[in-house]
Amino acid sequence: TSAEFRIIIILHSIFFAVSVVLNVFLLFCIYRYTPKSTRTFSIVMGVHALLDLSGTLSCFLSMSRILNLEARIVLISHGPCNLVSSRLCFLSYDGYLSLATAVFYTNMCSFRIRYHILKDGWIGKLKVSLLNIGMTVMECELLQILFAQSNIPDEQASALIEKYTDYNTTHLVITGTLPITSIGIGYVHFLCIGTILPAYFATWKLRSITVTTLNVNAPSMSPSTVAMQKRFVKLLTLQALTPLLPVTSAVAYVVTQTLQIHHPVLEASDQMFAEMPGILNPIIVFTFLPTYSR
Repeated sequence: TSAEFRIIIILHSIFFAVSVVLNVFLLFCIYRYTPKSTRTFSIVMGVHALLDLSGTLSCFLSMSRILNLEARIVLISHGPCNLVSSRLCFLSYDGYLSLATAVFYTNMCSFRIRYHILKDGWIGKLKVSLLNIGMTVMECELLQILFAQSNIPDEQASALIEKYTDYNTTHLVITGTLPITSIGIGYVHFLCIGTILPAYFATWKLRSITVTTLNVNAPSMSPSTVAMQKRFVKLLTLQALTPLLPVTSAVAYVVTQTLQIHHPVLEASDQMFAEMPGILNPIIVFTFLPTYSR
């Protein structure tokens, strides 16, 4: 109904506005107030904020409701992309998917860099940049390219909506993907599920190693340095937990789609949950880093 459509648009708009304010302010603080001692690590925090900001923008542009029909992802878009083209709507969802995946790898990269700082006392900006590229950019770019090439004609996607639902989709953009059995979209699912789980376990293993290294080196550090390192570990731990929000929503989505339970807000909730880390992550940074919160 139109009331449900308005709820989707209003919630997305609120999440987008809050995320933009928090992340732009965080980027300003990183640029303006980062002390020299943490300037190298601030590169990772800046990348994280940019990913959150870009991911929220992708969600806002598409405002997609996500259905699984005949083993295909079918998207009903309510966002501003409707004013431009169906291709922009499809690519906006593609951007959200790729950027949400990138956040997982950024969390793993953050712990690895923190470990190097504790172990060696420092890490160069070039190495930080290479770790970010190697652990985040390459795989997520592959996901983005494969998904971008997997769309089906809009008429075919609309026919699936008409066949399985009684939705009134007038003036809405409907796009869809090839079936999961196709090489491209099958590999996209593998990248989103098969590689993220090992990456998540690797993140927690790196956290354990980082904490152990901090405990070993603590006697030779000043109390203020130990306190700062502990704040960073807490910050990264909480940031590593925030991606569980969209993961939990994705599990709920799979269950409801399997049971063929269709409701506009429920179908839109997966992307809405994916916007939450973009709000929570800067709040976490401001909470644990007094340099910025002041």
